[in-house]
Amino acid sequence: MKFLEYILFYIYIQMFLLILLWKPGYKISFIKIFSNVFFLPIFELILIWSCLFLSLIYLYIPATVIGFVLKFCFESLLLLFNNILKWEITINLSSTLILFLGFSLGFNIVRKVLISRESAFYHNLINKYIYVVILVIILLFNAFIDYRKSGIYFVDVGQGDASVIRTSGKNILIDTGKENKFNNLNLLLNYIEIRSIDYVIITHFDSDHSGGIYKLLENYDVKNIILSAVIKDDKDVQVLQKFIKENSFNTKISFVNADDKYRIKDLFIYFVGPSKNHNERNKDSLCFYTYLNSKTVFWTGDIDFEVEDELIKRNVLHSVELLHVSHHGSKYGSSEEFIKKLNPSKAVLSAGINNKYGHPTPEVVDRLKKYSTEVYRTDTMGTIFTPKDWNKDARKLCESKYLPINYDKIIISAKGG
Repeated sequence: MKFLEYILFYIYIQMFLLILLWKPGYKISFIKIFSNVFFLPIFELILIWSCLFLSLIYLYIPATVIGFVLKFCFESLLLLFNNILKWEITINLSSTLILFLGFSLGFNIVRKVLISRESAFYHNLINKYIYVVILVIILLFNAFIDYRKSGIYFVDVGQGDASVIRTSGKNILIDTGKENKFNNLNLLLNYIEIRSIDYVIITHFDSDHSGGIYKLLENYDVKNIILSAVIKDDKDVQVLQKFIKENSFNTKISFVNADDKYRIKDLFIYFVGPSKNHNERNKDSLCFYTYLNSKTVFWTGDIDFEVEDELIKRNVLHSVELLHVSHHGSKYGSSEEFIKKLNPSKAVLSAGINNKYGHPTPEVVDRLKKYSTEVYRTDTMGTIFTPKDWNKDARKLCESKYLPINYDKIIISAKGG
């Protein structure tokens, strides 16, 4: 029993340390916990008893023999530990688990200190049901927090593009930013406790939109990647397919055409372009609408005036709440007629602070403001978050079917360059 109490004491210490050290994205090693809980107490006992034993037989055995035995024992133990640590298995700790550990640890301390041992009935009642009650409370609380984190995140990845849509337990990523800015995206994903990504939509293969896809695949469980069908035979696609195959990732690549539609829980995606192959990356960017809670966003990749004119002529544009402005606000996109057709109440510009291209250009910002569009910029605001729900008062004031959005802004990552 004493040994079991000893092990239990170490488990409590490990739980307490996990609670102290935890932060979003914190990873824990099963092997290290197992070693700390089981091997360290055993190692301490062996060390203590070995010292006592050796002190007793020191008078009868030469010191060189004792030294050889000690060296052999310690080297064997170190070899054992090194081999065990090779079986490294790490997991991300969710806030749900940490809350459960915290409540359980606190409850056990209170039970030991405050609850009388004579009240056997209450002891039995508490022992049977308290952990279930704790878990239910935490799951309900976590579901509320998860709902509060649902919405669209326009991530500050410097001079690049990356956005996250989180809704109804599904995670959708639109572009990944540059490879050297992956940490910015990673910080955001850790902050909102995303472990796996259901869909990644790559608008096109410019490095500032897709450079982080390889690190994303290495660090997250990516289930699906959506690409434009017009680039199906491009070299960039072949390189990505080869990378997925060589690393045995369980990731499916799908190709979409103009007018294709996707439904992911309560998120509806309608692809409107490209309708043909322009043989130029920016022009062949995926263009699409996302509809979430009566909130419409139009995504443009890096399209220019030519492609905008094509969309206008095809009559596929309608009013939206939010426009994700093409090519970081380049002067070669966002024509006045294009903005007029979409008539966005809000616009997000993803650009790096003091970037060498001068994005977003003053003429694009002026055109947006001319149509009373509120402009939000990642270079000056950092990561921008629009929640899944909208303000009730604003909803009452709105007569059209396109409801206004209640915006909140959060800055997670460092300013991009």
